[in-house]
Amino acid sequence: PKNCPGIYLEFGHCGFRTDHAINVYTSPDLEHWTFVSNILPQEVRPEGIYFRPKVVYHKSNDEWVLWVNHLAPAISPLVSYPEFLVATSPNPEGPFTVINTRAGVEISGGGDFALMVDPNDDNGTAYIAYDAWGNNHAVLVERLTPDYHDSMGAAASSGKISPIGNEAPIMFERRGWYYILY
Repeated sequence: PKNCPGIYLEFGHCGFRTDHAINVYTSPDLEHWTFVSNILPQEVRPEGIYFRPKVVYHKSNDEWVLWVNHLAPAISPLVSYPEFLVATSPNPEGPFTVINTRAGVEISGGGDFALMVDPNDDNGTAYIAYDAWGNNHAVLVERLTPDYHDSMGAAASSGKISPIGNEAPIMFERRGWYYILY
């Protein structure tokens, strides 16, 4: 993709723009949608490109935790390929406050990702599954810190659990079994 989505072009062009909003909408039926808010406005976040936001609820802290891919300004998006930015809010509709501009995941260049809070764990342990440029897009899973504000990185990593060249993992639990699809 030499012309789009923009990863080889000047920073902030084509699909990888710096003015993307992270919006919340609600729907009673998945057909009719109502805009609620921009949960991380440009004026309260570091400059850059934002995409693939995920939000989980931290029951013990009574807060909502947002993880989002963030590319800091560079010559091109490919040069600064993403890290994860973390923000929190007492409400799912925000606004969110940035608390960690670079989560400490094991592999650099994290891209597509999913978050999951273990529904069977009384302590509410949470996990991130992601692929990264730094491992040729192999999927791995890491445990988050108890507050969900960071990853425990290599200290709590599954290591590669897929072949290379995979993206967009999702995780879920069903009847005591844990699944990851990518």
